[in-house]
Amino acid sequence: MFIVDACFIRGTKWRTLDIISKKENIGVSPITAMELASHICDSFEESSYQRSKVNFLKCKLFKILDDPFWSLAKRRIITAHNSRQHESEMVSRLLPLVENSNRLEDLFEKYIEFPDGYRAKCNIMEYSSSVLSEEEDIFRKTISRIWAKAPLNPLSNGEHTLHADQFSQAIINATKDNKCYKKDKLAYIFSISMYFGYIMDRMIVYANKRPRGIGEFNYDLIDTNDCEDAFLCLNLDLNSNNIIVTNDSGTIDAINNTVERISRSSLLPRAVKFVIRKRKYVMSHDEFLDKFHLDDL
Repeated sequence: MFIVDACFIRGTKWRTLDIISKKENIGVSPITAMELASHICDSFEESSYQRSKVNFLKCKLFKILDDPFWSLAKRRIITAHNSRQHESEMVSRLLPLVENSNRLEDLFEKYIEFPDGYRAKCNIMEYSSSVLSEEEDIFRKTISRIWAKAPLNPLSNGEHTLHADQFSQAIINATKDNKCYKKDKLAYIFSISMYFGYIMDRMIVYANKRPRGIGEFNYDLIDTNDCEDAFLCLNLDLNSNNIIVTNDSGTIDAINNTVERISRSSLLPRAVKFVIRKRKYVMSHDEFLDKFHLDDL
């Protein structure tokens, strides 16, 4: 499956998306849909509303994926709050409300029903912002936990690198922290390596932005857009055929760097290194569209 990011959806014509959706299995993560929905209320000007509305409605052309944490929880890889099982359903409930609202004022007059039966005015800005804020907080806390266990020498700011076995040890430590049984350890490594790899790669980037000698981690250095990309990486089980479609150079580098670190690791099981040999986990927008020979569109 190809999993597209928000920039791809925003930057690609509806007609093109409609054509490729009929030729390939394409998915949209709930966090990507919420990112698009969060811009619907940017302005009460009709042109702004219609543009953001169309971008959000493009999501209905693709499969709305389960929340990635919930997907892993269903497989008993990790634990996740029960509310995550409803994330894709909430996107599916928002889509027709937006589609049937000619103006932003019309949307605000509609009600959305939550899975528990609770009904509320459809303040899509408030809802999407709360979802994104919660996910960004989780992203920051994950970075904090990794940072606490692997502090970086502030005298090396600007020159930090992440060696293959440093990354691998963090993955192995995570299996211990989660008390994985031996039979479950491999499934856990397959499932979370790309997520950890992305976060650790970005953590090195953040650390290298600090002035030399400054050891305290500055959360202002974190690009909140990295949150969406980190969550997309949770869909990249090493043993799956999922591929992220993005033009974000940081994400492309992080994924490719993670593959390289796994291949060079002396600590990870041989099976992990074996499954990644000929797999591709990320594509640029143009690389993906070139598959369909759509130059005339």
